[in-house]
This record gives sequence, structure tokens and C-alpha cells, in this order.
Amino acid sequence: MAEAFQWYEARSVGLGHELLRVASVAFTSIPRAPEQYAIAVDDMRMVPRRRFPYVVYFVGTT
Repeated sequence: MAEAFQWYEARSVGLGHELLRVASVAFTSIPRAPEQYAIAVDDMRMVPRRRFPYVVYFVGTT
């Protein structure tokens, strides 16, 4: 995340912070309704992000 933040921030001031915000939204939404996300492989689900070319993968919730 730190490396991606720096890369985006170097291209446009504030874009790195937008990346962190988008990631935070993904991490916050997983425990609330994990079943809303598609299964990627076996019991691993994925949270694709539209604005950035990253996907958050997770297994189970706590």
C-alpha cells in the first residue's frame, strides 16, 4: 500500500490519499456483508475496485 500510495501521489497530489480512501471503504465493507462479494477461488472472495487496478482478496471474516 505504501508503495502504491507513493506512486499515485507522485503522479497527482491527492491521488494517493484517494487510493487509501478506496481501500479503507473496501476493508470496512467486508465484515458488514462478506457474502455480497464474488467467490474468486475456493473460499476466497474478492472486492474489486473500479477507480484503481487493485482487488482485495479475503477468506472468512472475524
